Amino acid sequence: MRDRLINRRFFELVGSEGGGAAPRVRVTPRGAGTYSLRLEGAFPDGWCGRLSLGLSRASISVMRGFARRVDGGGWVAEFHLLSQDGVADPRTVDAVAFANAPAAPGPPVPITLDSYYVDGSPESGPYVFLEARGPDRVGFLGSLLERLRELWLFPEQMSVETWGGQARDTFYLRPARPGARLRSEEAARELAAVLEPLRNTN
Repeated sequence: MRDRLINRRFFELVGSEGGGAAPRVRVTPRGAGTYSLRLEGAFPDGWCGRLSLGLSRASISVMRGFARRVDGGGWVAEFHLLSQDGVADPRTVDAVAFANAPAAPGPPVPITLDSYYVDGSPESGPYVFLEARGPDRVGFLGSLLERLRELWLFPEQMSVETWGGQARDTFYLRPARPGARLRSEEAARELAAVLEPLRNTN
């Protein structure tokens, strides 16, 4: 059975201090063109997809990290970033503006998936669990999250990994369609129908 408590080393560090209303951001250089981006506070639904696409358009990719809603409704997140051109500096971008933007800064980029796993069974509680793997590219995460947003599925917690050129992302998704109480099983079926055409069949 799949272990859904992924990346415990991250989630064990998450407390409730991120629930405050005012967003806080800290960017720390890690060396070799990489940076740590830490965010805490309140952000609107869809914020992570808009942030990821904003970063990708600034030639900055998300290599790994996590985001999780905590007590009080706010978020705690940490992402490890890579400057794609060796010049882009995450310290010069406004991560909060990207996250709070009313719309994504352009359309999602084309992505393909090697595999995915969707679970909307009672064991997932009120959430839909998604594990997606595919060839990594700049904008992969943001483009995947934008597709989820179009289904009114928003992460409550997520983990991002990139190994050997492959993105390995996992999500607990909350169905939030206005005016509808969509059950997890129904949402999971809709999600699978959207992801299946993205599968790499070669």
